Amino acid sequence: MEALRRLIQSRLDELGWSQSELARRSGVSQQTISSWMTSKRASGSRGPNRDSLRKVAVALGLSVREVFEAAGIYVPPALTPGERETLVAIYEELDEDDRVFGLEHLRLLLERKRRS
Repeated sequence: MEALRRLIQSRLDELGWSQSELARRSGVSQQTISSWMTSKRASGSRGPNRDSLRKVAVALGLSVREVFEAAGIYVPPALTPGERETLVAIYEELDEDDRVFGLEHLRLLLERKRRS
């Protein structure tokens, strides 16, 4: 959380914004931003919500990857053009039922990865 706090504070200083201004521009509550900035989290809390982090990244003009990494959230590397091409080629060869099954399986893998 310290890296996230430093990143947000640095950008707020550059922009001349307060936490209240960030809350207004991002749509994330003042209370949530304040808790990140003071590192106060409820017992058992998993940390910042991904959707809130995305909103803050956009408002501050930062990359989502940079904000997620500062929050300690694993961000997988982007697909190479070759990997993307291979995935699309495989997907295009599947019939509709197999596409639905394949996408659902990928969603489940992603969900499991996010929980770990």
